[in-house]
Amino acid sequence: PAEFRRLLRVSPTIFGIIENRIAPDPIFRSGPTGRRQTEVRVQLAVFLYRLGHYGNAASVSSIADWAGIADGSVINFSNRVAWALLGLHDKYVTWPTAAQIESARSMAVTRSGCEAWSGGYLAVDGTAIKLYQKPGLFGESWFNRSSDYAV
Repeated sequence: PAEFRRLLRVSPTIFGIIENRIAPDPIFRSGPTGRRQTEVRVQLAVFLYRLGHYGNAASVSSIADWAGIADGSVINFSNRVAWALLGLHDKYVTWPTAAQIESARSMAVTRSGCEAWSGGYLAVDGTAIKLYQKPGLFGESWFNRSSDYAV
Protein backbone atom coordinates (compact mmCIF):
# COMPACT_ATOMS: atom_id res chain seq x y z
CA PRO A 1 0.00 0.00 0.00
CA ALA A 2 2.79 2.51 0.75
CA GLU A 3 4.38 2.04 -2.67
CA PHE A 4 0.96 2.15 -4.33
CA ARG A 5 0.18 5.43 -2.57
CA ARG A 6 3.60 6.86 -3.44
CA LEU A 7 3.14 6.14 -7.14
CA LEU A 8 -0.55 6.92 -7.61
CA ARG A 9 -1.18 9.34 -4.71
CA VAL A 10 -4.25 7.45 -3.48
CA SER A 11 -4.79 4.40 -1.29
CA PRO A 12 -5.75 1.11 -2.94
CA THR A 13 -9.23 1.45 -1.40
CA ILE A 14 -9.82 4.89 -2.91
CA PHE A 15 -8.40 3.68 -6.22
CA GLY A 16 -10.97 0.86 -6.25
CA ILE A 17 -13.81 3.26 -5.46
CA ILE A 18 -12.81 5.59 -8.30
CA GLU A 19 -12.44 2.65 -10.69
CA ASN A 20 -15.92 1.35 -9.81
CA ARG A 21 -17.45 4.79 -10.33
CA ILE A 22 -15.87 5.47 -13.74
CA ALA A 23 -15.87 1.96 -15.24
CA PRO A 24 -19.50 2.10 -16.49
CA ASP A 25 -18.79 5.21 -18.59
CA PRO A 26 -19.28 4.50 -22.32
CA ILE A 27 -15.88 6.08 -23.04
CA PHE A 28 -14.34 2.78 -21.90
CA ARG A 29 -16.35 0.63 -24.33
CA SER A 30 -14.73 -0.69 -27.47
CA GLY A 31 -15.40 1.28 -30.64
CA PRO A 32 -16.74 0.08 -33.99
CA THR A 33 -13.54 -1.87 -34.71
CA GLY A 34 -14.34 -4.19 -31.81
CA ARG A 35 -10.76 -3.93 -30.56
CA ARG A 36 -10.70 -4.28 -26.77
CA GLN A 37 -9.50 -1.38 -24.69
CA THR A 38 -6.96 -1.68 -21.93
CA GLU A 39 -8.58 -2.39 -18.56
CA VAL A 40 -10.02 0.65 -16.78
CA ARG A 41 -7.75 0.03 -13.78
CA VAL A 42 -4.65 0.37 -15.97
CA GLN A 43 -5.98 3.53 -17.62
CA LEU A 44 -6.80 5.01 -14.21
CA ALA A 45 -3.35 4.11 -12.84
CA VAL A 46 -1.63 5.84 -15.76
CA PHE A 47 -3.86 8.90 -15.30
CA LEU A 48 -3.19 9.15 -11.56
CA TYR A 49 0.53 8.59 -12.01
CA ARG A 50 0.59 11.38 -14.59
CA LEU A 51 -1.32 13.79 -12.34
CA GLY A 52 0.79 12.92 -9.32
CA HIS A 53 4.14 13.77 -10.89
CA TYR A 54 5.73 16.87 -12.33
CA GLY A 55 8.94 17.86 -14.06
CA ASN A 56 10.79 15.21 -16.05
CA ALA A 57 8.85 12.40 -14.36
CA ALA A 58 5.62 13.76 -15.85
CA SER A 59 6.64 13.64 -19.51
CA VAL A 60 4.47 11.44 -21.70
CA SER A 61 7.52 9.36 -22.66
CA SER A 62 8.59 8.82 -19.04
CA ILE A 63 5.10 7.72 -18.07
CA ALA A 64 4.88 5.43 -21.10
CA ASP A 65 8.20 3.83 -20.11
CA TRP A 66 7.01 3.39 -16.51
CA ALA A 67 3.75 1.76 -17.63
CA GLY A 68 5.19 -0.23 -20.53
CA ILE A 69 2.82 1.35 -23.06
CA ALA A 70 3.03 3.62 -26.10
CA ASP A 71 3.18 7.40 -25.75
CA GLY A 72 -0.18 7.73 -27.49
CA SER A 73 -1.77 5.42 -24.94
CA VAL A 74 -0.73 7.73 -22.10
CA ILE A 75 -2.59 10.57 -23.81
CA ASN A 76 -5.62 8.41 -24.71
CA PHE A 77 -5.88 6.92 -21.21
CA SER A 78 -5.60 10.38 -19.63
CA ASN A 79 -8.29 11.80 -21.90
CA ARG A 80 -10.68 8.91 -21.25
CA VAL A 81 -10.32 8.98 -17.47
CA ALA A 82 -10.65 12.78 -17.38
CA TRP A 83 -13.80 12.51 -19.52
CA ALA A 84 -15.29 9.87 -17.20
CA LEU A 85 -14.48 11.91 -14.08
CA LEU A 86 -16.00 15.04 -15.59
CA GLY A 87 -19.13 13.01 -16.27
CA LEU A 88 -19.47 12.49 -12.51
CA HIS A 89 -19.07 16.18 -11.69
CA ASP A 90 -22.72 17.05 -11.11
CA LYS A 91 -23.24 13.98 -8.94
CA TYR A 92 -20.39 14.77 -6.54
CA VAL A 93 -19.78 18.52 -6.78
CA THR A 94 -22.80 20.46 -5.59
CA TRP A 95 -23.56 23.71 -3.85
CA PRO A 96 -24.56 23.37 -0.22
CA THR A 97 -28.20 23.54 0.80
CA ALA A 98 -29.48 26.39 2.96
CA ALA A 99 -29.36 24.10 6.00
CA GLN A 100 -25.74 23.10 5.27
CA ILE A 101 -24.75 26.75 4.86
CA GLU A 102 -26.31 27.67 8.20
CA SER A 103 -24.62 24.71 9.89
CA ALA A 104 -21.23 25.72 8.46
CA ARG A 105 -21.68 29.31 9.58
CA SER A 106 -22.53 28.21 13.12
CA MET A 107 -19.55 25.86 13.21
CA ALA A 108 -17.20 28.65 12.03
CA VAL A 109 -18.26 30.88 14.91
CA THR A 110 -18.26 28.05 17.48
CA ARG A 111 -14.80 26.77 16.56
CA SER A 112 -13.16 30.15 16.09
CA GLY A 113 -14.98 32.16 18.74
CA CYS A 114 -15.05 34.98 16.21
CA GLU A 115 -18.53 36.40 15.60
CA ALA A 116 -17.24 38.31 12.55
CA TRP A 117 -16.96 34.99 10.70
CA SER A 118 -20.67 34.25 11.05
CA GLY A 119 -21.36 35.37 7.49
CA GLY A 120 -18.95 32.96 5.82
CA TYR A 121 -19.35 29.31 5.05
CA LEU A 122 -16.69 28.40 2.46
CA ALA A 123 -13.15 27.76 3.67
CA VAL A 124 -10.04 25.73 2.89
CA ASP A 125 -7.37 24.34 5.14
CA GLY A 126 -4.49 26.17 3.46
CA THR A 127 -2.95 23.16 1.73
CA ALA A 128 -1.11 24.37 -1.37
CA ILE A 129 -1.40 22.44 -4.61
CA LYS A 130 1.90 22.87 -6.45
CA LEU A 131 1.79 23.80 -10.11
CA TYR A 132 4.14 22.26 -12.67
CA GLN A 133 5.32 25.66 -13.86
CA LYS A 134 4.66 29.37 -13.51
CA PRO A 135 1.29 30.23 -15.07
CA GLY A 136 1.46 32.51 -18.09
CA LEU A 137 -1.32 34.79 -16.87
CA PHE A 138 -0.51 36.76 -13.70
CA GLY A 139 2.31 34.30 -13.02
CA GLU A 140 3.76 36.02 -9.96
CA SER A 141 0.35 35.96 -8.28
CA TRP A 142 0.70 32.20 -7.91
CA PHE A 143 4.09 32.36 -6.10
CA ASN A 144 3.61 31.53 -2.42
CA ARG A 145 5.57 31.96 0.80
CA SER A 146 7.14 28.51 0.35
CA SER A 147 8.68 29.66 -2.94
CA ASP A 148 6.38 27.49 -5.04
CA TYR A 149 3.92 28.30 -7.77
CA ALA A 150 0.76 26.90 -6.24
CA VAL A 151 -3.01 27.19 -5.91
